[in-house]
Amino acid sequence: MVSKRRPGRPRGPERAWVNVRMTARTRQELEQRCRLSGRSLAAETEIAIELGLRAERALSSTLAEGYGRRSAGLLKLIGQIMRQTDTPAGAIEHPEDWPDDPALFARIRYKINRLLDHAAPPAAGEVVVEGAEEEVDHLLRFITMPDTMTPVQFGQVWVMQEFLGPKISARIRASLLARAAS
Repeated sequence: MVSKRRPGRPRGPERAWVNVRMTARTRQELEQRCRLSGRSLAAETEIAIELGLRAERALSSTLAEGYGRRSAGLLKLIGQIMRQTDTPAGAIEHPEDWPDDPALFARIRYKINRLLDHAAPPAAGEVVVEGAEEEVDHLLRFITMPDTMTPVQFGQVWVMQEFLGPKISARIRASLLARAAS
């Protein structure tokens, strides 16, 4: 006699049991996905975890492709610093707004500088870096005050401006103009 497969049992590789704690909001979102997909909460949770891991690998791969593995590692560490920095009073309410909070901006800048100090090769503090200030200013002028550029350059600048947002772009522009006037 052929035995029937029990409903809900996944075929393929054996599944491991994992207990997961999550916020009520995350559970509600997963339950909404369950209602739409017809899958169980466990299946929907597994899919969400797999998608998150896949996205993390894709981000790492993209950063490494664009900037090299070690630079990508530093960029990810800088991102973690930004994501995990709280105000002295506690967690920040809107993490995306940290560039507009002077105290939080200073706190994150300090932490990023500490990271770079720890990652620096021996004697890096003794090296004289001629022209670096002008190179950064040139890049920032290019991003915030594009005069004449090719269509490809315009596309690159547009993406950077979109990511920076109007407030940061305006602050950079004002700072460059003030430095040029002095």
